[in-house]
Amino acid sequence: MKKIEKMLVNAILDAIDNSKGKFVIDAEDDVLVEIEGSYKINGCYEPYGAMFLNKRWVTDSASVKIEKVTAYDGEYEVESYIDIEAIETEVERNL
Repeated sequence: MKKIEKMLVNAILDAIDNSKGKFVIDAEDDVLVEIEGSYKINGCYEPYGAMFLNKRWVTDSASVKIEKVTAYDGEYEVESYIDIEAIETEVERNL
C-alpha cells in the first residue's frame, strides 16, 4: 500500500463517527487526493471484565464504499493512481 493510500485510510477512519454516514476527506503526498464515499457498521456493545461491568464495541460487519476520487497537481486535475479496493478493505478491517 502506497503512502497516500495509508494516509487516506487513516483519514477515513478518523472521519467515521457513528453506524452509518458519508465522508469527504483529502490527503496530500505528491498530489492532493480527495475522496467521497459512504460507510455502514453493524455491531453491538458486549460486557466484559470483572463482573461484566465494562462494555466494549464489537463490530459484526462493516462496509466502506468510495464513490468518487479526484486528484490535483497544483491547480490541474490529474489521473489518480490509488487502489480504491485496497483502501476500502483496509478501512473495513480496522473498524
